[in-house]
Amino acid sequence: MKKELIDITKKRIWFIAVFFLSLILYKLAFLFPEATEKVYSRAMYPFFANIFSSITSVFPFSLAEIGLYAFFIAVVFFIIYIPLGALRKGKRLLTILKRFFTFLCVISTIASAFILNWAINYARVPLKYSMGIETSVYSAEQLKEVCIELVNKANSLRDQVEQDENGVFKLSSSRDEILKQVAKVYEQNAPEYMRMVSSGARAKGVFTKNLLSYFETTGIYSP
Repeated sequence: MKKELIDITKKRIWFIAVFFLSLILYKLAFLFPEATEKVYSRAMYPFFANIFSSITSVFPFSLAEIGLYAFFIAVVFFIIYIPLGALRKGKRLLTILKRFFTFLCVISTIASAFILNWAINYARVPLKYSMGIETSVYSAEQLKEVCIELVNKANSLRDQVEQDENGVFKLSSSRDEILKQVAKVYEQNAPEYMRMVSSGARAKGVFTKNLLSYFETTGIYSP
């Protein structure tokens, strides 16, 4: 039993070790925001993100959406699969531990990938410096005035968009055509500090728009 448990741990410990190393790197990045901005956010991340986006852009559907559903299915599967190890004949505890460690490996791999491929960007120089925004404390009355101004501006712009016979906004062209234009518009208008991915990246529709709406999610951003 002990030897078999050690064998199981040896085969899977590397996945968990990589996660903790990624976590340490993530914490250290916050201590050096300028270096993180220069080395990771403006050099390493754009390089790998462009390679990744050039591959995923080949597919007409959202791989991130499929991955999200696959993740939830996998979690439900392991929640059921792990306890079922107790029904097996023989070394039941060993079977349960083996399945549990496998689940930890899956979670650790996903977490490590997220940290290394995106989350370190959270440690970059605060956006207010890149945008040249002066931050200060505002009164409730000032915030109210800004909100009213934005509402009035939105209402005035509303008259410039197309709408159907029921007064509901409608696209000037098909959804697919609009999605194809997103990358080009972003490339032309985004400031330099936001241009981390080339215009080759594609915005894609999702299969289950209504399902995401229930979770108050308008889309999926895949770093």
